[in-house]
Order: sequence, then structure tokens, then C-alpha cells
Amino acid sequence: RLEALPLDTTEARFPGPVPDVLPVTLTSQVVVRAADAAPLRAALPGATVNALPGVAGFWIVDLPDVSAAVNGVSTLLAAGFDESALVIDEPMMQRGVDPGEDIDPLYMDQWHFENTIDPLYDCNADGAWALGFTGAGVLAGIVESGGGWEAVHPDLAGNYEAAASNTSTQANQHGTSVAGIVGAVGFNNEGVRGLAYNARISALDIGSNSTTRAAAIAFMNDAHDLKNNSWGPSDNGTVFHLAAAEKQALEDSALLGRGGLGTIQCWAAGNGSTNDRIDYDGFANSRYTIACGWIGDLDTRSHFSATYGNETGSAMMVVAHSAGNVRGITTTNRGIIDYTSNFGGSSASCPVLTGTVALMLEANPALTWRDVQHILVETARQNDPANPGWEMNAAGHLVSYDYGFGAVETREAVMAAALWAGVPAATSIATTDTVELPVPSNDPTGVTRVIHVDEDLVLEHVEVTLNITHAYRGDLAITLTAPSGTESVFAIARNDSGDNYTDFTFMTVRSWGESSQGDWTLKIADLADPDTGTWHDWTLTVHGTVAPFDCPGDVTGDLLVNFDDLNELLDHWGEPVPPGTPGDLDGSGMVNFADLEI
Repeated sequence: RLEALPLDTTEARFPGPVPDVLPVTLTSQVVVRAADAAPLRAALPGATVNALPGVAGFWIVDLPDVSAAVNGVSTLLAAGFDESALVIDEPMMQRGVDPGEDIDPLYMDQWHFENTIDPLYDCNADGAWALGFTGAGVLAGIVESGGGWEAVHPDLAGNYEAAASNTSTQANQHGTSVAGIVGAVGFNNEGVRGLAYNARISALDIGSNSTTRAAAIAFMNDAHDLKNNSWGPSDNGTVFHLAAAEKQALEDSALLGRGGLGTIQCWAAGNGSTNDRIDYDGFANSRYTIACGWIGDLDTRSHFSATYGNETGSAMMVVAHSAGNVRGITTTNRGIIDYTSNFGGSSASCPVLTGTVALMLEANPALTWRDVQHILVETARQNDPANPGWEMNAAGHLVSYDYGFGAVETREAVMAAALWAGVPAATSIATTDTVELPVPSNDPTGVTRVIHVDEDLVLEHVEVTLNITHAYRGDLAITLTAPSGTESVFAIARNDSGDNYTDFTFMTVRSWGESSQGDWTLKIADLADPDTGTWHDWTLTVHGTVAPFDCPGDVTGDLLVNFDDLNELLDHWGEPVPPGTPGDLDGSGMVNFADLEI
């Protein structure tokens, strides 16, 4: 399947810029999912077949030229290898800008760690350091587009872990700034201090195509505790489908990394402002990543223009500080000047999250990838409380399209991590609805479908996987409504001339903690002429934990009704008791025969 067609930039149907055509290059490689290499070699005699490093079940087939590779895809598809695709070199964007260089190598200029002007408007890193947590014993991968960061930098060299790096190049200025926020050496009489200043940091290069990106995501996840990803597809409002190998690498990272606890993938939410949404980005939109947006030093949304600023979305989990209101981020820099005070974007906020998670894992190495997300949700601080976008979901969580659950609070997250007992095992329930209905053109009424879920889970992530045929998918507005009434907007009308949603998965965290039970409603409306489309099907997948069993007779809360519960009743028999006392099942303030009858 070839997906290298350029976008049609001649037509603007909605306000805002039209995306530029992004250059892509066809290669002579094919990526295939298969149990082993033998059938591939039989189907393509003479081709070189090698395993995709770190991503089990995927193979790279090298053919003589692009034409042979295109024919090879056809041959493999005909032979039953359904997940065969041409490897395409395509640009990934670094999610930050450094508009200028300026020496300012003092820790007190790192206001995002400790803000002496507005003390509330920082991540409270110094509070976590005061508890003794510095990232010691933790390995963080700095995953970058365009090569490795400057490992010989005087503020980075002491924490560089060459043995866990997949590149030795040091030309990446962007990565050098990211690395400094996560893990610049502390208290060494050099310029700045990393949030996890005693952590080890590696350099990982994503290369130029889906297979090299998958390999970087998967690289040495037995050793990496977490990875920082301040990169992603272009922030222009177009949908970016992940390749099968990329999806598998993210899933394996969470389920197999770090000895089965999960390598935590911290992800920059993007810089597309109102011109883009996290929901269109298959990386930041994954439940196996933590999407982190950005706010400025006044604790409000960073917004420079319609095309550059903090993105919004249903997948947004948290935000952290970056440039955007008055001050930029001071960190390490590659070049004649070793430091900059003007780093920004979600490229700068994401490493604040990464540094925080590094300290959390130092405080409690047994945390799973789901534990980390739960702690971040529970400890995030409501920033910009006057913003009208804040809503309270049915579980009592304040949530915002702009800010997720709020700003990262390092000290609170680390304290919670140290005491965290772990969440129960996850349960996932998937239901598919076959639709096969046209989506009328330029009709805001759209098409609405309902899936009913009988099971009662305490929700974490909710996914919707869509199959829609449409010649201009930017026409489509897509919204999911939970049984509680909580809405998750997945797509709005915009200038995306790409066609179709093919097994594309949207994800929302906005119903976190709510019940899965009830009717889930998905509405899709086409808001412009002339194209029509067909909605083929959708799959709703709810992820969470089984709701606690609520039985009045289980006085002790051990999920059993036995003599222990009777003894608890007798301990207070006939006595006045305060509200909430075990055994006072009717809330009368007495433990008596009325409680036995419940």
C-alpha cells in the first residue's frame, strides 16, 4: 500500500493556512509483519531479509531499487502478507524552536524549576530535590530527529550513556537543549541543572522513516526506564497514521520494556496551535505515550499565532512550562555559545515531564506505565483556573482540551510515587459497530451511532478506531460522547485534503475515572461541499479496571462475607458510632439488628 501522495494545497475550505506539501522519498525497502523470515525469502527469492531491531515480528526486505520494492509489496500482499508496506523516507519535525542564542547560565534563570517571581508558576523541582530525589539510577533516552546531541558539552558529558545510545553524531542543537532540561549535570559549577541531574541520558536518532523510528522507540527498552520524544509529524492539521511497526514498537515499549513494567514514553504534544490537534498525531494520540502540552511563565496557554502555540486535544494528559508568555527556557545549547535562554515549544515542556517521571521512578522503581499515568492525573495542578475550558468529568477530575488534567507538579508526583501501591490489572473491552452509511455533504446533523457497554470498568483510556472512505477528510467533525455526558472532540473541520480514515485510532483521557457502563455515542458530520463519504465501521475500546464490588455485608472490604464481617459488627454492637463506622450499614449512628437485615 503506497501512502506517499502529496497533499492538494490548491484548495482552502476553512479558515487557517493550507498545509504545505511535505517531501517524501520512496525507498527500496519493504517492511513486513511475519512470524519468521523463511516465507518472505520464498516469496521474494534473492531479496535480503533482516529482522527489524527491537520490534518482534517485523522484517526489513531490501530489494535492488524502488521499482522492485513496489513490485515486492504487490507480491507479498498477493501471498497473504497483509501488513506489507513500502518504506518511505519522510520528515519528522523537532517540536521546539530556538529563535536566538543568549548566554544566561545561571540556575536562577531556570524559572520553570523554581520561579522566584511567581512561586506557583513552576514545576516545583526544588521541592522534589529537597526530598532527596535527583534521578539517580535512572536511564532516560533523548530521542531526536536529526542525529545525536552534543555529548561532549561540559554540562552534559558527565551524564552521557554512550552504551545505551544508537548514534554517535553530535550535530543536533535541538537535542542538546532537550537533553539539558532532562539531565544536565547538577552542582558542577557549569551553567544549568537538569531536572533529573543525577540520571544517565542516552542519544537516540529516529532516522528518516517508519522502520528507523520504530527501531528507536524499541531500542534497548530493557535498559531504558523512560524516553523523551520532542519530535513528531508536521503540525499542520493533517492526520498522521502510524505504520504497523511503529504501533507495535509503542505497545511493546509499554508491555515489555523495563522488565514488563513499561518504558515510559513522554511525548511532546505539538506546536500547531489552533491549526492542529493532538488527536491527528498517531504518536501523541497513543495510550502508550504521555502527551505533554506547554504553558508559559504566567501559567497560561502558550499561543504565538494560529500556527504556532500549544495544541489542544482529547489525548492531552498534562502540560508543563515552556516559553510563551514572557520568558523562555534556559538550557544547554550547541554552538559557539554553550547555553540559550530562548528554547521553547512542547520540545521544552516534554523534558520537564520526562525529568519528573525520572524522579518518580527513582522514588519507586516498581511503578508500571499505567501507575505513572495515574499519578500524573492525580497530582497535576489546575493552572489558569479562570480559563472557561475547564470541565469536571463524572469522576470528579477537572480536565481541559488545552491543559489535560493540569500542570506537572514534580514534588507532588514524586511524593505520590514513593507511597504508591499500584493500580489493579487492566481490562479492555472492544465492541465493533458495522455502519455502512453515507455521510451527507455539508450537513452538520451528520450521522450518529451508539455502542452500549454492559461492563462496569473504572476508565483510563478510551479508543475509537475508524474506517471511513472520504476524498477530503478535513471536512469531517468527529465527537464521542460518554455515558456520563463527557464529550471528547476528535476532529474539527480544517484544511486536510488527505483521504480516508483507515483503521485510524483516536484516544481520549477525558473520561478518566468514569464508568464505562452505558451508551457511547459517536457523531460524524461533513461540514463542507462537495465531497461525500461512507462510514464503514467503528470499534470502541474501553480500558480500565473492574469496578470495586460493592456489597453491604462485606464490612471489612476484603471481597468476602464471612465471620470477620460478623465480628466487626459485634465489636460495635449496640453502641453509638460516628458516621462511616464499619458495621453501621444503614448510617443510623448505631450498630444493631437493622444493619444485619441489609
